[in-house]
Amino acid sequence: MVGRSEAVPHPRSGRPLDEAQNMTARQPSAHIGRRRRTPRSTQARLAWALLAPYLALLAAFAVIPIFSALWSSLGGGPGSRDPFGFATMARAFSNNNFLPAVINVATFLVVFLPVLLIFATAMALVLHGRPGRFTSVVKFICYIPGVVVGAPLVLLWLFMLTPQLSPFEPLLNLFGMASAADVFSAQNLPAIFAIMALYAGAGGWIVVLYGSLEALDTNVIEAARIDGANSWHIAWHIKLPLIARYIAFIGVISFAGAAQLVAEPNIVGAALPGTVSDTWSLNQLAFYYAFNRNDAAASSAYAVFLVIIGLAAALVLIFGLRTYSETDKTR
Repeated sequence: MVGRSEAVPHPRSGRPLDEAQNMTARQPSAHIGRRRRTPRSTQARLAWALLAPYLALLAAFAVIPIFSALWSSLGGGPGSRDPFGFATMARAFSNNNFLPAVINVATFLVVFLPVLLIFATAMALVLHGRPGRFTSVVKFICYIPGVVVGAPLVLLWLFMLTPQLSPFEPLLNLFGMASAADVFSAQNLPAIFAIMALYAGAGGWIVVLYGSLEALDTNVIEAARIDGANSWHIAWHIKLPLIARYIAFIGVISFAGAAQLVAEPNIVGAALPGTVSDTWSLNQLAFYYAFNRNDAAASSAYAVFLVIIGLAAALVLIFGLRTYSETDKTR
């Protein structure tokens, strides 16, 4: 018979090896358990402390007003002219001013968004292809117009586009525009408002896209150059696909903001009476029915419509771009 071998002592503790292993296996578990509980609870408290001010402001200035507008648009607000339900929304959306306002804003978006995305992307690609002091100066120049926004921006363009005041009077006269009424005619308004928005916003997005290009892996670009790709091929086939999600992000953000157009038509209409209607855009329409017609329910219906547009853009931004990014990573 072969006898059972004696237990070998542990080199440090002197105990049998089996017993030492069991104690070693048992000891870390309690330590790990204590270490997990404390950081998690502390991090949770810090997270809620940091989120609390934002959540309070979000509830006060976003969530509560949205639900209040929804309640009012359903006929639940004080002084409602319609029974509770969708009668107020039906009346508001069948109004003669609603469809023209939607068409005006849609026309503005169709002009503004493609030009913004194409111009900002092309400028960023061109600047990234020529690094150096020249590029830094151009980026700074592109960013300067973004300082002028809101009312000063509109007043600047009123001066630039009024033939009697503009330094471009000969050019405006060449196109048959001899007065401000000729320039700010109904068919020109979407293009004029798009020019104002491009002047204010394009420079900032150029800088953003240039930053995304700077973050690209240079090894990929160098490999393409070694394979014989020229600057055009690198920009079109390598850089552009790699920053496509950033371009989509700019498109969604710009769409949500441009749909809220209100300052430009308001100020132009006040400066040049008779050129821009008080209900030209959707935001103007909501303002008009709230304060000129004293119809808070119809105004709330238009506000809810704008909220739906913003939420749709946010959902595309959150889920659509995430799906696009995950698909891009699996390629």
